[in-house]
Amino acid sequence: MAEEEKAAEVPAADAAAAEADAGGGNAIPPGCKPMFIQMAKYEEYGLGTNGTNDGVCPWKTYTKEWVLEECNKMGFMSDFHPFMKDVQAYPGEDVLIINDPEQKYGDNFYICLTVEAKEREMGVFLAAEKAAADAKAKAEAEEAARLAAEEARRNAVYEDKPVLSRPYVSETAEATLDEVRELKTTPERPLLGCTVVRPRSSFGHPYRFDNRDAEITFKVPSQMNPDFQTKQMERDVGLQGALPQANSSSQTTWYRPVNKGVQYTAVGAQDAAAAENPALVAFLKRVRPQLEDALQQNETVDIFKDAFAGVGDEDAAVGQKGDNELKEMRNYNDIKYSKNMSISAIDWHPTRKGMIAVSPTRNLSFDERVEQSGQAHTAHILLWDFIDLIHPQIMLQSPHEMFCFRFNPCPGQQNLVAAGCLNGQVIIWDIAEAMATLNERESRGGRRAKEDGGDGGQDEEQIPPVEALAVSQIDFSHRGMVADMAWLPPNTQVNIKGQLLAEEHLDGKSHQFLTLSGDGSCLVWDLRYADIAEGHLPHIAKPRHVQTDKNQKGPVEHKWLPLFRMQLKRLEGVGELSLCKLCLGLGDETSSADGLDRRSQLFASTEEGEIVFADWRARPAGAKDDKGAEAEDDGHEAPEYVQWMAPDHGRPCVALQPSPFFPEILLSVGDWNFQLWKLDHKVPIFSSPAASTYLTAGKWSPTRPGMLFIARTDGGVDVWDLTDSSYTPSVALAVSATRITSMEFLPSPMKSLTSQLLAVGDSNGNLHIFDMPRNLWRAQPNEKSLMANFIDREVNRVDYVAKRSEIRREEAALLAGDQEDGVGEGAGDEGDMMMGQEREEEDVAQDDAEAAEEEALYEQLEKKFIEELELSRDDLPEHWRKTHHLDEEGMEGAEPVQ
Repeated sequence: MAEEEKAAEVPAADAAAAEADAGGGNAIPPGCKPMFIQMAKYEEYGLGTNGTNDGVCPWKTYTKEWVLEECNKMGFMSDFHPFMKDVQAYPGEDVLIINDPEQKYGDNFYICLTVEAKEREMGVFLAAEKAAADAKAKAEAEEAARLAAEEARRNAVYEDKPVLSRPYVSETAEATLDEVRELKTTPERPLLGCTVVRPRSSFGHPYRFDNRDAEITFKVPSQMNPDFQTKQMERDVGLQGALPQANSSSQTTWYRPVNKGVQYTAVGAQDAAAAENPALVAFLKRVRPQLEDALQQNETVDIFKDAFAGVGDEDAAVGQKGDNELKEMRNYNDIKYSKNMSISAIDWHPTRKGMIAVSPTRNLSFDERVEQSGQAHTAHILLWDFIDLIHPQIMLQSPHEMFCFRFNPCPGQQNLVAAGCLNGQVIIWDIAEAMATLNERESRGGRRAKEDGGDGGQDEEQIPPVEALAVSQIDFSHRGMVADMAWLPPNTQVNIKGQLLAEEHLDGKSHQFLTLSGDGSCLVWDLRYADIAEGHLPHIAKPRHVQTDKNQKGPVEHKWLPLFRMQLKRLEGVGELSLCKLCLGLGDETSSADGLDRRSQLFASTEEGEIVFADWRARPAGAKDDKGAEAEDDGHEAPEYVQWMAPDHGRPCVALQPSPFFPEILLSVGDWNFQLWKLDHKVPIFSSPAASTYLTAGKWSPTRPGMLFIARTDGGVDVWDLTDSSYTPSVALAVSATRITSMEFLPSPMKSLTSQLLAVGDSNGNLHIFDMPRNLWRAQPNEKSLMANFIDREVNRVDYVAKRSEIRREEAALLAGDQEDGVGEGAGDEGDMMMGQEREEEDVAQDDAEAAEEEALYEQLEKKFIEELELSRDDLPEHWRKTHHLDEEGMEGAEPVQ
């Protein structure tokens, strides 16, 4: 039976070979079949470990039991499964598979399924291995022989034997000629000839011979020296004609010094006669009127004023398109620090002309901010200058991004810059040293820049980033992002309790600034925190005990903590306010509109769209103020800082600014419209129509009382002239191709104002500087009075609506009370009913009398109007004639019926 199976195997292998021939491939050896093995199973099958065909074994044998176990274990997933029946019928013990890297037989392997095929293929491999082993052994033997011969040559011993002459022996004549030819030198080229020539005059001279060493003192090179064959190269030579120069000198004329003296003698009685000379007196009287007139003109007329400065203002119109185009003067964008970032804040340098600072922040979504929260990111405030459009002049470095910053506007402190960070900390820088370096560089390179016609100082290295002078402690800072900040004026400095300092403690400088955040807190920071901690300023705060390390050497480093904290809460006492914008500077007794001291009062907007009016000098509810004395904090009840709140917008406010001409008027810009608020009103006095796109920023014009600039998310700016139109913008300006994120006007004195610059930042990191058109910054002669009339008109409208609403509420309450009384008491008492009827009749009679009086007054005005126009009966309307019962003869004597 086994012989029959064995006999059947060979035809099966021959059939596989025939199939391979039919497929067009090479004929597979008899008794073999092509086999595919996955590369991932090379290591499992022991064929290789690197997963490639380079390290695969050329052949491999497996036991028959292992192959059948692999097939039963893996099933059809096994690479041996297609040959399971053939392996079961295989009579041998080991199964051979052979690697076919070139896939000559159709797959990467082929398997031997008969004993004859296995022995044949194994014989081929064994013969090849034996041949390779024999070749290797032969090579090793040859190499050993070569090494032995080399070693013998090195260790050979030579014997000194005499050379003995022997007869020349040559086998043939040709061999003799060849040997002679090899010993003879035959030239391969023609010989060179050289002729030496001497002049005839050198012959016959006497010679003198000296002793000389037999050495060659000159070199004969084997090759020609290329230095003597170099041809003259092309040269680029420039010539310039210049005037001849001559050295000359000059010297001033010398004068002989002479000693002289002058003595003054008072006018005595002998000179009184000269002062009474009739001719002198007559001359003085004659020229006196002209002299007085000339002196008065010099005092009253400004001879340096432009005489044509006001020409054309009366005819200028805001709506003319040709006169309202913005002229872009500068465009700044740093490829490393601000490209593809939003310009969150802009501020002009208070004193240096042409310098502006910006704060770039990354354009991240809320989810991205959450993922990166707590991670430090180095940010910078870039200070640009008009002299360099490519590189920022100064950079202020910060460990976190900053959404607000401000220069100190107080004279003498303009080099101090304060900023609020994303993590709630505040930072202060002093750029005095950097500004001094910049000024020195400009003065040193100014002459060179003037001669070259370029920008001075661009070739020098950039000033390194300015490190922070102080950073607040994060544990005592805001719990959220610092949304807005403002420097307190020099006359508004507070102590640790929030009370304003007395006049004797003010030095005319601003040392404090106020910040607010979404955590609902307003913090006052003092730059003199070290002096306060050491007890040098007891009128501000008492020194705090700070635990120090006994092993610490040197001065104690004080922590920067907020001086005063004001926590704003809702009036109902539940929940904190998420603050986003701040407005200070409502004035004191002399500058406020109502004559009240409002230095401690502020407006703030919340992220819910509400506007808040607060006072940090507020007292706790029910506390009494004894003759204006400072309140003592007993620690039992917190002051009610929030005075009132009102809904403003549906979403967070993007701009909050007081008017520079009317301090009691406040501009509030939301997502879709802007509103005007008045200090003593809890409702807006004016609301603009809804815009077509989102609004992103807003500013009052610093020179025109009734003009507003509102930025949009599509890159445009709407200019509103409220003295001209209050329902639509007067001009729409195209500023940027992307969303506008911030705006800031250059503050300039009104008297010396010849132009107005507007800085605009967008979401791509571009800072645009525009020169405003003349008619957008030049105020009309009566524009302030027109704006005042507009405000009064809107205030009267709001007051009238509030008054009518109150009346309507009272009437509704009275009506509701009457209905409740009627339902509860039934018919009521008869006396009460009589009194109610009498009261109602009196009200009706009074109303009828007032109506009759008004009707009589109207008829008198109507009659006067007809008489002045000299109208006849035919000119009057028919319904009017019927109403007044005019007779057929005319209207003389026809009186209206009462």
